[in-house]
Amino acid sequence: MTFVLAAAAVLLAQAGNMSGDVQAASCQGHLLAAWREGDAVVAAVDGRKVTVSEATRGTPAVACGRASWLVVWPSDNFGVDSRRVAFDGSLLPPVALFRGPFGAAEVAASYGLDQFLVAWADGVTIRTLRVGDAGTALETQPRAVNLSGIFVAPRIAWTGSAFFLGWAEDRINPLSPKTTRIWGTRVSASAIDPVSLPLIEAGAGLRGLQPSMTAENERITFAWVAEHGAQTCVDVARVGTLPKSVRCSDDRSTPVLDEAEIRYSRGELLLVWRELTRDFASELYTMRLDDDIPTLLAERAWGVGLTTTSAGLGVAYFAAFAPPNEASVGTFMRVIEQDAPPTRRRAVR
Repeated sequence: MTFVLAAAAVLLAQAGNMSGDVQAASCQGHLLAAWREGDAVVAAVDGRKVTVSEATRGTPAVACGRASWLVVWPSDNFGVDSRRVAFDGSLLPPVALFRGPFGAAEVAASYGLDQFLVAWADGVTIRTLRVGDAGTALETQPRAVNLSGIFVAPRIAWTGSAFFLGWAEDRINPLSPKTTRIWGTRVSASAIDPVSLPLIEAGAGLRGLQPSMTAENERITFAWVAEHGAQTCVDVARVGTLPKSVRCSDDRSTPVLDEAEIRYSRGELLLVWRELTRDFASELYTMRLDDDIPTLLAERAWGVGLTTTSAGLGVAYFAAFAPPNEASVGTFMRVIEQDAPPTRRRAVR
């Protein structure tokens, strides 16, 4: 397939005082991008900026359902809040999904069949809650994975038959290097599968605390940025295989820790990551996993979020405007154009 970037990035909205990453979801020809701006959750729906919540403790997560998007975020009173956004940009009433003693530091969301799955790290484990298309919880209490730890960065992917839940592990001592350990398990309507060992640990480097995850049907692939001795590398591993470094620091630039995203789209695995050059310029690069040829995606950019669009893979990100307006910042979208996958024909006998 030919690797083609859309001619120009599209400005979704001007932004300021952002933190975390952009979260994006394309659905039925509409696009929602959400992010944390100051203490609020804001979103751009087809380019129109709206305030989803006046208060949050962290980066939101977004999933696209049958009739609306679901935006979830860590509430400012130790819980998880949500709000559905209609495809025309209308904001539906907010819903408090969870309140608990340990709070929720990071959240994730995905959609499969007729329900959303929301997950969060609460300081002692990872918890999940199923939410229906109407935005109400389908369970009276959240479910938790069967082990405790200092877990971070929950991620969810729909495999076509079940949700797959992944997350990373942190360490108590902030001064000691943290070995990258990535966990995961399947989540169905009836149960969370038991967890006993990390999925990825050997050869995964140090400090990779924000993995990205994607599903190719039942095949799960993770990507992250970690330290390997004197180098910092973008690493990728399918579950059941050893990690592979696909891009490492050199004399020109260094991949930024915890700023890599991967997505399975139209039969391909595509990566996007951030690098800092020696003169502190911030650049986004992309590549197909089988190509080993990085392509510059955007300059003065950070905070990547990926979504599948009708034309290919959509990359949402923050970026400073080109000089002389570099003091202004916006949220942008650029598309990696992809060919439609070939139609599978059933043999006739």
